[in-house]
Amino acid sequence: MRLTGLLRVEVVEGGKKHVKELFLLTEEFFPYIQPSEELILDRMNSGSVSYFVALFEGKVVGFVDVEFNDSSVFDELHKPVVVEKGVQAKILGLAVKKDFQKKGIGSLLLKKALSFSKEKQASSVVMLVKESNKIAQKLYERFGFSKKGVLQRELDGERVLLFSKSFSN
Repeated sequence: MRLTGLLRVEVVEGGKKHVKELFLLTEEFFPYIQPSEELILDRMNSGSVSYFVALFEGKVVGFVDVEFNDSSVFDELHKPVVVEKGVQAKILGLAVKKDFQKKGIGSLLLKKALSFSKEKQASSVVMLVKESNKIAQKLYERFGFSKKGVLQRELDGERVLLFSKSFSN
């Protein structure tokens, strides 16, 4: 359990009991993926996607989901974008409920995603972020991510940036 501001927040592995809350957050922050509880369960059961949830008083207030691929991430056109050879982690989403933002919860979730990626021996972590989401970009840069490019396809009428962090020396 970590004290974040004045909040006691715990980051734990997401499970079936969190699916409804994960669906609601995904629907709010990532509606373009057309989420469903079934999609989240399928991802959990796939073995290649792991969810972590931030809990406050037993309720999910944020999450991060991480997918593991070998050596490439795919853009929306399903073309591989190789950032670095080896196992690559892709943060599919990171979201914190609006009432809980700017309290360090996003940082806790990102730390967990990065430590888990290292445990899984990923050589790098990539993530996509809308160009207008400057707050998220600053968070990722604080954790050592750098902008690697812009996707050819827009998302909800916005440019999407590819950020990457390497674990190699």
